[in-house]
Amino acid sequence: MSLRLRFSLLYTSLLGGVLLLFGGLVYGLVSFILLNQIDYTLKQEAQSIIAILKANSSNQLDMTSVATVEPTQNIMIQFWNTDQQLVLAQPSFWQKALDSDGLNSGVPVFNSVGSMGDVFLRVLSVPVVTARGPVGVLQVGINMGLVVAVQRSLAVVLTLLTLAAMVITGVVIWLVTGRALAPISTLTRVATEITRADDLSRRIPTSSISNDEVGRLVVAFNDTLERLETLFTTQSRFMADVSHELRTPLTVIKGNLSLMRMMKEVDEESLTSINEEVDRLTRLVGDLLMLA
Repeated sequence: MSLRLRFSLLYTSLLGGVLLLFGGLVYGLVSFILLNQIDYTLKQEAQSIIAILKANSSNQLDMTSVATVEPTQNIMIQFWNTDQQLVLAQPSFWQKALDSDGLNSGVPVFNSVGSMGDVFLRVLSVPVVTARGPVGVLQVGINMGLVVAVQRSLAVVLTLLTLAAMVITGVVIWLVTGRALAPISTLTRVATEITRADDLSRRIPTSSISNDEVGRLVVAFNDTLERLETLFTTQSRFMADVSHELRTPLTVIKGNLSLMRMMKEVDEESLTSINEEVDRLTRLVGDLLMLA
C-alpha cells in the first residue's frame, strides 16, 4: 500500500469517525428536545383535564364533568377508575389501555409504548387523588409517528452527509498528498535511473518545490549527488593519472628488455634504466598503499 493511499485512508477514516460522533450527538440532542417538548405538552394537557374533572360523593368520577373535557387535537385521553374500568376514552374506539404499566405505577410516569400496528405512543399516566382517596388514573397520550419520522429522516440525512463528506475529503486528500509527495516520487525515479544508467549528473528540479521538509530533502539529495559526482570524477582522474604513471616505467622496462634480447647481450645502461624504473614503480605502489 502506497504512502499516498495510507494517508488518504487514515484522514478519511478519522474524519468519518468525527462526523459519526457529531451526527450521533446531533441525533441524540434533537431526539431529547422533541421528547421533552412532547412530555411538556402531555403534562400541560393532563393538568388542564384534571382541573376540569370532578369526583362525586362516592369518590367516583362525576360524569357531568366528563362532558366538558375537550382534549387538544392529536391528544388521546383515558380515565380508569380504581377497579381499572375504562370510564372515559377519547377517541372512543380506543378501548385498550394506552399504557398498561402506567395504571399500576402509583406515581406520574412517562412511557413510550408501541400499540396497534406501527403506532407508537408517548403516554403520561397520572394518578388522580382527592382528600377522600384515589379516584383513578388519567392517561394522556400522543402519537409519536411524527417524531419517529423526523428521527429517521435526520438519521438518513446525517448518514448521507457523512458519506458525502468522507468521499469529498478522500478525493481532496488524495490530490493534496499526491502533489505533496510528487517530489519524493521524482526523487525515487531519479535515484533508480541513476542506478541503472550510472549518470551522476542528473538532478531533481527544485523550481516547483516549496521550502518544507520534502523540499529540503530534495535539496539535500541533490547536494549528495553533487558530492558523489565530484568524488567519482576525482577518482576517475586519479585512476587515469595512476595508469599513465604505471604505463611509462613499464614501457621503458619492456623496451630495454626487447633491446637486450635483440642485441643478445647485457647492456649496462639498459640495466640501470630498468633498475630506476623498478624503483619508480616501487615508490608509486608505496604511495598508492599509503592513499588506500
